[in-house]
Amino acid sequence: MAFLLAFITAIGETTKDIIARRVSPTTSVAGLLFWYKLFSILIVLPFALLSWRFENTPRTYLLVASDGMLNVFAFYFYLKALSLSPVSLMVPLLAFSPALLLITSPIMLGEFPDSMGLVGILLITVGSYILYMEDSGDFLSPIKALLREKGSRYMLATVFLWSITANLDKLGTQATSPVVWVLLINIFVALGAFVMMKKRPDGKPSRFHPASILMGLADGVGAVAQMTALRLTIVPYVISIKRLSVLMSVIIGTTFLGEGKALQRIIGTVLMLTGSVLILFNM
Repeated sequence: MAFLLAFITAIGETTKDIIARRVSPTTSVAGLLFWYKLFSILIVLPFALLSWRFENTPRTYLLVASDGMLNVFAFYFYLKALSLSPVSLMVPLLAFSPALLLITSPIMLGEFPDSMGLVGILLITVGSYILYMEDSGDFLSPIKALLREKGSRYMLATVFLWSITANLDKLGTQATSPVVWVLLINIFVALGAFVMMKKRPDGKPSRFHPASILMGLADGVGAVAQMTALRLTIVPYVISIKRLSVLMSVIIGTTFLGEGKALQRIIGTVLMLTGSVLILFNM
Protein backbone atom coordinates (compact mmCIF):
# COMPACT_ATOMS: atom_id res chain seq x y z
CA MET A 1 0.00 0.00 0.00
CA ALA A 2 2.83 2.42 0.85
CA PHE A 3 4.43 1.81 -2.56
CA LEU A 4 1.14 2.44 -4.35
CA LEU A 5 0.54 5.68 -2.45
CA ALA A 6 4.07 6.92 -3.12
CA PHE A 7 3.71 6.01 -6.80
CA ILE A 8 0.46 8.01 -6.94
CA THR A 9 2.48 10.95 -5.62
CA ALA A 10 5.02 10.43 -8.42
CA ILE A 11 2.26 10.39 -11.03
CA GLY A 12 0.86 13.59 -9.56
CA GLU A 13 4.24 15.32 -9.81
CA THR A 14 4.70 14.20 -13.41
CA THR A 15 1.22 15.39 -14.31
CA LYS A 16 1.95 18.84 -12.91
CA ASP A 17 5.30 19.04 -14.74
CA ILE A 18 3.88 18.18 -18.15
CA ILE A 19 0.81 20.42 -17.85
CA ALA A 20 2.93 23.33 -16.59
CA ARG A 21 5.28 22.95 -19.55
CA ARG A 22 2.38 22.98 -22.03
CA VAL A 23 0.39 25.79 -20.41
CA SER A 24 2.81 28.21 -18.70
CA PRO A 25 4.41 29.67 -21.88
CA THR A 26 1.07 31.28 -22.76
CA THR A 27 -0.36 31.80 -19.27
CA SER A 28 0.67 34.02 -16.38
CA VAL A 29 2.93 31.97 -14.09
CA ALA A 30 1.54 33.65 -10.97
CA GLY A 31 -2.02 33.14 -12.19
CA LEU A 32 -1.46 29.45 -12.92
CA LEU A 33 0.17 28.99 -9.51
CA PHE A 34 -2.73 30.71 -7.73
CA TRP A 35 -5.47 28.75 -9.44
CA TYR A 36 -3.90 25.30 -9.15
CA LYS A 37 -2.98 25.83 -5.49
CA LEU A 38 -6.55 26.96 -4.83
CA PHE A 39 -7.93 23.69 -6.17
CA SER A 40 -5.27 21.77 -4.24
CA ILE A 41 -6.41 23.48 -1.04
CA LEU A 42 -9.99 22.34 -1.63
CA ILE A 43 -8.80 18.72 -1.87
CA VAL A 44 -6.44 18.81 1.12
CA LEU A 45 -8.78 20.76 3.43
CA PRO A 46 -11.11 17.87 4.48
CA PHE A 47 -8.15 15.61 5.31
CA ALA A 48 -6.49 18.41 7.28
CA LEU A 49 -9.63 19.04 9.33
CA LEU A 50 -9.85 15.35 10.20
CA SER A 51 -6.28 15.34 11.50
CA TRP A 52 -6.15 18.90 12.82
CA ARG A 53 -3.27 19.69 15.13
CA PHE A 54 -1.67 23.10 15.59
CA GLU A 55 0.62 24.30 18.37
CA ASN A 56 -0.53 27.86 19.00
CA THR A 57 2.90 29.35 19.67
CA PRO A 58 4.92 32.21 18.13
CA ARG A 59 7.42 29.61 16.87
CA THR A 60 4.73 27.83 14.83
CA TYR A 61 3.53 31.08 13.26
CA LEU A 62 7.12 32.01 12.43
CA LEU A 63 7.65 28.62 10.78
CA VAL A 64 4.50 28.99 8.68
CA ALA A 65 5.41 32.53 7.60
CA SER A 66 9.04 31.79 6.74
CA ASP A 67 8.37 28.45 5.02
CA GLY A 68 5.35 29.87 3.22
CA MET A 69 7.19 32.93 1.92
CA LEU A 70 10.12 30.89 0.64
CA ASN A 71 7.74 28.46 -1.06
CA VAL A 72 5.91 31.29 -2.82
CA PHE A 73 9.12 32.12 -4.66
CA ALA A 74 10.20 28.47 -5.00
CA PHE A 75 6.97 27.41 -6.74
CA TYR A 76 6.93 30.57 -8.86
CA PHE A 77 10.52 29.96 -10.03
CA TYR A 78 9.66 26.30 -10.66
CA LEU A 79 6.81 27.15 -13.02
CA LYS A 80 8.85 29.95 -14.59
CA ALA A 81 11.65 27.48 -15.39
CA LEU A 82 9.20 25.08 -17.05
CA SER A 83 7.75 27.94 -19.09
CA LEU A 84 11.17 28.79 -20.52
CA SER A 85 12.98 25.47 -21.02
CA PRO A 86 12.38 21.77 -21.85
CA VAL A 87 10.98 19.73 -18.99
CA SER A 88 13.57 17.00 -19.68
CA LEU A 89 16.34 19.48 -18.84
CA MET A 90 14.70 21.32 -15.95
CA VAL A 91 13.08 18.64 -13.78
CA PRO A 92 16.27 16.52 -13.33
CA LEU A 93 17.91 19.52 -11.67
CA LEU A 94 15.69 18.79 -8.66
CA ALA A 95 18.14 15.97 -7.91
CA PHE A 96 20.54 18.64 -6.64
CA SER A 97 18.20 19.28 -3.69
CA PRO A 98 19.39 16.33 -1.53
CA ALA A 99 22.99 17.38 -2.25
CA LEU A 100 22.27 20.85 -0.88
CA LEU A 101 20.60 19.25 2.13
CA LEU A 102 24.04 17.91 3.04
CA ILE A 103 24.89 21.55 3.72
CA THR A 104 21.64 22.97 5.10
CA SER A 105 20.58 20.06 7.35
CA PRO A 106 23.74 20.05 9.49
CA ILE A 107 23.39 23.82 9.93
CA MET A 108 19.64 23.94 10.61
CA LEU A 109 18.93 20.57 12.23
CA GLY A 110 22.30 19.17 13.27
CA GLU A 111 21.80 16.11 11.03
CA PHE A 112 24.91 14.69 9.37
CA PRO A 113 25.06 12.02 6.62
CA ASP A 114 27.76 9.38 6.31
CA SER A 115 30.30 8.91 3.51
CA MET A 116 27.68 7.54 1.09
CA GLY A 117 26.43 11.09 0.76
CA LEU A 118 29.65 11.97 -1.05
CA VAL A 119 29.08 9.11 -3.50
CA GLY A 120 25.60 10.49 -4.10
CA ILE A 121 26.99 13.94 -4.86
CA LEU A 122 29.47 12.43 -7.31
CA LEU A 123 26.69 10.57 -9.17
CA ILE A 124 24.54 13.70 -9.31
CA THR A 125 27.47 15.68 -10.71
CA VAL A 126 28.29 13.07 -13.36
CA GLY A 127 24.61 12.69 -14.25
CA SER A 128 24.13 16.44 -14.68
CA TYR A 129 27.27 16.56 -16.83
CA ILE A 130 25.86 13.87 -19.14
CA LEU A 131 22.44 15.53 -19.13
CA TYR A 132 23.81 18.78 -20.56
CA MET A 133 26.60 17.30 -22.70
CA GLU A 134 26.66 18.62 -26.27
CA ASP A 135 28.10 17.11 -29.45
CA SER A 136 30.91 19.66 -29.76
CA GLY A 137 33.35 17.61 -27.69
CA ASP A 138 34.09 20.69 -25.56
CA PHE A 139 34.82 19.54 -21.99
CA LEU A 140 33.06 22.62 -20.63
CA SER A 141 30.03 22.30 -22.93
CA PRO A 142 27.69 20.95 -20.20
CA ILE A 143 28.48 23.91 -17.94
CA LYS A 144 28.03 26.35 -20.83
CA ALA A 145 24.74 24.68 -21.82
CA LEU A 146 23.45 24.83 -18.25
CA LEU A 147 24.29 28.52 -17.98
CA ARG A 148 22.83 29.23 -21.43
CA GLU A 149 19.48 27.52 -20.73
CA LYS A 150 17.08 30.29 -19.66
CA GLY A 151 15.08 28.22 -17.22
CA SER A 152 18.08 26.76 -15.38
CA ARG A 153 18.62 29.84 -13.23
CA TYR A 154 15.04 29.68 -12.01
CA MET A 155 15.14 25.93 -11.39
CA LEU A 156 18.43 26.10 -9.48
CA ALA A 157 16.93 28.91 -7.38
CA THR A 158 13.99 26.59 -6.66
CA VAL A 159 16.36 23.79 -5.66
CA PHE A 160 18.22 26.13 -3.31
CA LEU A 161 15.01 27.35 -1.67
CA TRP A 162 13.63 23.82 -1.30
CA SER A 163 16.85 22.69 0.38
CA ILE A 164 15.96 25.21 3.09
CA THR A 165 12.20 24.64 3.21
CA ALA A 166 12.67 20.87 3.52
CA ASN A 167 14.18 21.48 6.95
CA LEU A 168 11.46 23.96 7.87
CA ASP A 169 8.87 21.39 6.72
CA LYS A 170 10.26 18.87 9.19
CA LEU A 171 9.98 21.37 12.04
CA GLY A 172 6.53 22.45 10.84
CA THR A 173 5.08 18.95 10.72
CA GLN A 174 6.28 18.43 14.30
CA ALA A 175 4.30 21.52 15.38
CA THR A 176 1.19 20.55 13.42
CA SER A 177 0.54 17.39 11.39
CA PRO A 178 1.80 16.53 7.89
CA VAL A 179 -1.50 17.18 6.08
CA VAL A 180 -2.23 20.31 8.13
CA TRP A 181 1.21 21.61 7.24
CA VAL A 182 0.59 21.01 3.53
CA LEU A 183 -2.69 22.93 3.81
CA LEU A 184 -1.10 25.90 5.59
CA ILE A 185 1.77 26.20 3.12
CA ASN A 186 -0.60 25.84 0.16
CA ILE A 187 -2.76 28.66 1.54
CA PHE A 188 0.31 30.85 1.97
CA VAL A 189 1.56 30.08 -1.56
CA ALA A 190 -1.89 30.77 -3.06
CA LEU A 191 -2.11 34.14 -1.28
CA GLY A 192 1.41 35.05 -2.34
CA ALA A 193 0.68 34.08 -5.95
CA PHE A 194 -2.51 36.17 -5.87
CA VAL A 195 -0.54 39.24 -4.75
CA MET A 196 2.10 38.63 -7.44
CA MET A 197 -0.62 38.18 -10.04
CA LYS A 198 -2.12 41.58 -9.17
CA LYS A 199 1.05 43.55 -8.46
CA ARG A 200 3.45 42.12 -11.08
CA PRO A 201 1.52 41.15 -14.23
CA ASP A 202 3.79 39.59 -16.87
CA GLY A 203 1.66 40.46 -19.87
CA LYS A 204 0.08 37.01 -20.09
CA PRO A 205 -3.52 36.10 -19.16
CA SER A 206 -4.00 35.54 -15.42
CA ARG A 207 -7.57 34.35 -15.66
CA PHE A 208 -8.61 30.83 -14.72
CA HIS A 209 -7.21 28.12 -17.00
CA PRO A 210 -9.00 24.73 -17.07
CA ALA A 211 -5.64 22.94 -16.81
CA SER A 212 -5.27 24.34 -13.28
CA ILE A 213 -8.04 21.98 -12.12
CA LEU A 214 -6.04 18.92 -13.14
CA MET A 215 -2.86 20.40 -11.68
CA GLY A 216 -4.64 21.11 -8.41
CA LEU A 217 -6.10 17.60 -8.36
CA ALA A 218 -2.66 16.09 -8.96
CA ASP A 219 -1.11 18.33 -6.30
CA GLY A 220 -3.75 17.71 -3.65
CA VAL A 221 -4.14 13.96 -4.15
CA GLY A 222 -0.35 13.57 -4.41
CA ALA A 223 0.22 15.43 -1.14
CA VAL A 224 -2.36 13.39 0.78
CA ALA A 225 -1.02 10.14 -0.72
CA GLN A 226 2.54 11.07 0.25
CA MET A 227 1.66 11.99 3.82
CA THR A 228 -0.34 8.76 4.21
CA ALA A 229 2.55 6.72 2.79
CA LEU A 230 4.94 8.32 5.30
CA ARG A 231 2.86 6.81 8.09
CA LEU A 232 3.27 3.33 6.61
CA THR A 233 6.99 3.20 5.83
CA ILE A 234 10.23 5.14 6.25
CA VAL A 235 10.77 8.52 4.60
CA PRO A 236 13.59 7.52 2.18
CA TYR A 237 11.41 4.79 0.64
CA VAL A 238 8.57 7.21 -0.03
CA ILE A 239 10.75 10.01 -1.39
CA SER A 240 12.75 7.61 -3.55
CA ILE A 241 9.57 6.34 -5.22
CA LYS A 242 8.31 9.91 -5.53
CA ARG A 243 11.54 10.77 -7.37
CA LEU A 244 10.41 8.44 -10.16
CA SER A 245 8.36 11.42 -11.30
CA VAL A 246 11.59 13.01 -12.53
CA LEU A 247 12.35 10.04 -14.77
CA MET A 248 8.75 9.86 -16.01
CA SER A 249 8.78 13.58 -16.84
CA VAL A 250 12.03 13.19 -18.79
CA ILE A 251 10.68 10.20 -20.75
CA ILE A 252 7.46 12.03 -21.63
CA GLY A 253 9.35 15.23 -22.44
CA THR A 254 11.82 13.55 -24.80
CA THR A 255 9.22 11.39 -26.54
CA PHE A 256 5.73 12.90 -26.54
CA LEU A 257 6.87 16.54 -26.33
CA GLY A 258 9.68 15.98 -28.86
CA GLU A 259 12.47 17.54 -26.76
CA GLY A 260 15.11 15.19 -28.27
CA LYS A 261 18.25 13.40 -26.97
CA ALA A 262 16.12 10.83 -25.16
CA LEU A 263 18.82 8.26 -24.33
CA GLN A 264 21.36 10.84 -23.18
CA ARG A 265 18.90 12.66 -20.94
CA ILE A 266 17.48 9.43 -19.48
CA ILE A 267 21.00 8.14 -18.62
CA GLY A 268 21.92 11.44 -17.00
CA THR A 269 18.64 11.51 -15.09
CA VAL A 270 19.04 7.93 -13.82
CA LEU A 271 22.53 8.73 -12.48
CA MET A 272 21.26 11.86 -10.77
CA LEU A 273 18.33 10.00 -9.24
CA THR A 274 20.62 7.23 -8.01
CA GLY A 275 22.82 9.79 -6.31
CA SER A 276 19.77 11.50 -4.85
CA VAL A 277 18.47 8.20 -3.42
CA LEU A 278 21.85 7.37 -1.89
CA ILE A 279 21.84 10.69 -0.08
CA LEU A 280 18.26 10.26 1.11
CA PHE A 281 18.99 6.81 2.53
CA ASN A 282 21.98 8.08 4.45
CA MET A 283 20.53 11.22 6.03
